[in-house]
Amino acid sequence: MAVAVCVLVGLARGGSTAGGDAALAGHIGVPLIVSGVVSATETPGVVVDVDRIATADQSMAAGGRVLLGGLVPVGLQVGDRVAITASALRFPGRRPGAESMEALERDGVDAIATVSSAVVVGVEQSPQRWLAVLREHVREAVDSELPEPAASLVLGVAMGIHQPIDSGIRVSLQDAGLYHIVAVSGLKVIIVLGLLAALTTLGGWLPWRRRLVGLAGVAFYVVLSGSGAAAMRSAMMAALAFAVRRDGRRLDPFIGLVGIAALLCGLEPRIAFDVGFQLSFVGTAGILLMAPVLQRRLPGPRLLVVPLAVTVAAQMATLPIIAATFGVISVVGPVANAIVLPALPLIVGLGIVGSVAAATVPAAGWLPLQLAGALSGAVVAISRVLAAIPGAAIHVGNWPGAWIGAEIGGLVVGVLVAYWLARRRLDVEWRVAVAGIAGAAVALGIAGIASLPSGAGRVTVLDVGGGEAVLMEMASGERVLVDAGAYPQPLLTALGRVLAPTDLRLDVVVVTASDPKSVGGLAGLVGHYAVGEVVVAANLTAGGQTAVEGLRQGGADVSLGATDWRWGGALWSCVTADPEHSAVGCVLRVQADAGWTVVVTGAVPSPAQGSVAVLGRSLLHADLLVSPPGGGLLPVLLDAVNPRWVAVPTVSQGKVPELGGGVTVATTGNDGDLGYTATSGAGLARD
Repeated sequence: MAVAVCVLVGLARGGSTAGGDAALAGHIGVPLIVSGVVSATETPGVVVDVDRIATADQSMAAGGRVLLGGLVPVGLQVGDRVAITASALRFPGRRPGAESMEALERDGVDAIATVSSAVVVGVEQSPQRWLAVLREHVREAVDSELPEPAASLVLGVAMGIHQPIDSGIRVSLQDAGLYHIVAVSGLKVIIVLGLLAALTTLGGWLPWRRRLVGLAGVAFYVVLSGSGAAAMRSAMMAALAFAVRRDGRRLDPFIGLVGIAALLCGLEPRIAFDVGFQLSFVGTAGILLMAPVLQRRLPGPRLLVVPLAVTVAAQMATLPIIAATFGVISVVGPVANAIVLPALPLIVGLGIVGSVAAATVPAAGWLPLQLAGALSGAVVAISRVLAAIPGAAIHVGNWPGAWIGAEIGGLVVGVLVAYWLARRRLDVEWRVAVAGIAGAAVALGIAGIASLPSGAGRVTVLDVGGGEAVLMEMASGERVLVDAGAYPQPLLTALGRVLAPTDLRLDVVVVTASDPKSVGGLAGLVGHYAVGEVVVAANLTAGGQTAVEGLRQGGADVSLGATDWRWGGALWSCVTADPEHSAVGCVLRVQADAGWTVVVTGAVPSPAQGSVAVLGRSLLHADLLVSPPGGGLLPVLLDAVNPRWVAVPTVSQGKVPELGGGVTVATTGNDGDLGYTATSGAGLARD
């Protein structure tokens, strides 16, 4: 009954808070002054709770939250009342990253303000401000005693206070499966509770006083560390266990886990989309289900077996979430955690004692902080050694939604089979083996069916930063990459986002221009993707020739000077400019038998676009027009193509151009990868 009430409350709150604020939404793209109170300064950045906005014509009350971008003043604190002059408001885009729509919606951010100036006009005292000031005081104290990256590591590991960590260290921790140690987790809450219990026991306190002090200390630690979902879950579980134990009963961990999850979702519906919430509850469920069995079966000393079993159980349960969110699966993670977790209580304890001491009596905090910093450095060294092992981590890029469904289906079938076999009193080993085989077979079957070609087609304008790259998936399943962007690594990252981890083949690569922004990324394909054929429709530079030769040596067939050809259920045409501009390449038109058409402008400059429009006016009509990088589209070419959609590859976020005539424009700088899927009888439609 309690769970049902929490769910209903969450649904009601979710419905009542959806959609942001109408006043903010009505002033997107308009210069204005925003007034409000700073509510966050760490993740995702400086966020202001808005209470009023003013334009050149009017002033009105408003609500919602905005993230400050642009010229954000240094030193803003939670509780500062600010007046912000913003050149414009914009909605979060779909481009992956900290400012993506998905990431900011989890934090309740409705818009992003491009700040020209900001003035602090007052201060509102509140518990949140006091905590923010305390966190800042602790941060400054630790920074004064430890150099980087030791200071950031100790603050993250011990206190859950986040500072930027060197990208190399972050990557090695992720690949080794140890990045979770810099976030406040349920494990750290348990460590803090254990440390407080040990101290109060040494003091000879009565049991009920020890529990009260432990719960109060944990509550303060959770609030000081930012009240993350994992920490809140552990603190609430501890409080619930304490309340039940007073009546002489024991708490069923599954009932407690489900009840607390429902309660948190009822209080704040958005938390269901928080990755920390998902990892915490799914990982805990996995530990409760699998860790005891693994501990009994794994050989070795208990000091290593327990963390190994816990890590394997949590990683198996959270694999779909980790793969879909971070794109990295650590193979060496269980071993790394078995080595590091026994030392984690010492790091957390020294870090907390040192941080508190440094914030009050700096001299007393020096030694414990130095020891905590040295141990954190040892953890980084271990992560680097393990991450350097070939195959230590699988970088899956994009984990398709169908695969997550397949894993869930396989898990359900496996559990049902295990339950059915348990009633036949078979040995545990046989039950696990048969259930595992049945679950794997169902998962593979679902994934295989979901991976079959859709029979329509899809076009994705990849977000590769500089330059242009377009991935086309034909109705029969073949994949074509048109141009490759300016740099290899952004191209590989973009392909990893769009293609499934097992999709390591490109049937055709088409090169439409000799411009470095079109061919610079070709080198990244060598050794990463099997390429069947390379079609070159431009005079390549020396770098482009080297990259094409590398693909040739890798087994690709190379065709030079192609103008018209038929392949993959489509007619491909390269429309070139007059001889004066022939060296720049061509405008590519793809007309699929499935009923959709795309024109890729490539790197054709504005002077040549007019010639292309005149020469190919009767040939260029298309559903989708991909402009040159950064825009630069002549009206005469736009008229000749007469598209429904225009995709503009850009480097950074900015104002979306308005072309009129019913044309919908999108940019990779704002929205990331731009996907268009073929629809029955209606050409292409934006995802």
